[in-house]
Amino acid sequence: MKITIVEDDPDIAELLQLWLSQKGYTIETFCFSQEALYSSSKPDLYLIDYGLLCIKGDELCKKLKQACKSIPIVLMSANQEIEKFMQKCGADDYIEKPFDLDKMLEKIAFHLKP
Repeated sequence: MKITIVEDDPDIAELLQLWLSQKGYTIETFCFSQEALYSSSKPDLYLIDYGLLCIKGDELCKKLKQACKSIPIVLMSANQEIEKFMQKCGADDYIEKPFDLDKMLEKIAFHLKP
């Protein structure tokens, strides 16, 4: 299963890439929302930071959902209103930062189950 991570903090992106790779996932990471938006590869799930610089995570989510409605999108944020943002942009779920890696893995598995 392939997961695309869109995270502008390189340390968080690297941590997630290493950890999820060890769990058997194929990982692709982007630091900029435009890279993910215009990528030709289609993942099985997107993990998107809400606080991206150029295009915020909720806007990226809306654009990705227009192009590929069936791919689950999970927003990540330390913002306490993340659930509200998730609902407005059509994301499938959210993970609060700082995140619990085991809880994140559960949510990923839930959205990737056949």
